[in-house]
Amino acid sequence: DWTRLAKASLVGVVNVGLWPYYWYLAVETFLPAQAPTNLGLPVWLGEWGLLLVKIILDSIINGSFSIFSSFSLWSIMDRDSIEQWKEKFRNSFMETWLMDWKSWPLYNILCFTIIPFRLRPMTSGIASMFWNAYVSHQSQRVDAHKE
Repeated sequence: DWTRLAKASLVGVVNVGLWPYYWYLAVETFLPAQAPTNLGLPVWLGEWGLLLVKIILDSIINGSFSIFSSFSLWSIMDRDSIEQWKEKFRNSFMETWLMDWKSWPLYNILCFTIIPFRLRPMTSGIASMFWNAYVSHQSQRVDAHKE
């Protein structure tokens, strides 16, 4: 289905091409690459605490934005009414967001500890291809019930 491929490509440009670069730039700007050592905490505790904060923020902000933008873009491109858009969120957002919490923390541990900043958008793009297939399925699931 070429139409669905074009729509998925547009969602991918926003959620995989544009957003991750600015998200990771903001994370690195506002949260240091290494935990501060002057807090009186053992270094390892500071490092793990910082990693935990990054993972939680990623799921809350990045995960929510990506799901919201995916669902919204699909609704706009499918010419859904406001009620259909709301139904999509009521029926699928929380389940999708909870799956985000199950899926992304392992990647984020690698991302924020091993993967260099300059490679994060690319590696996130690769991981996001699989994630976006799931989100696309969730976004379109409500439409399948209507038919």
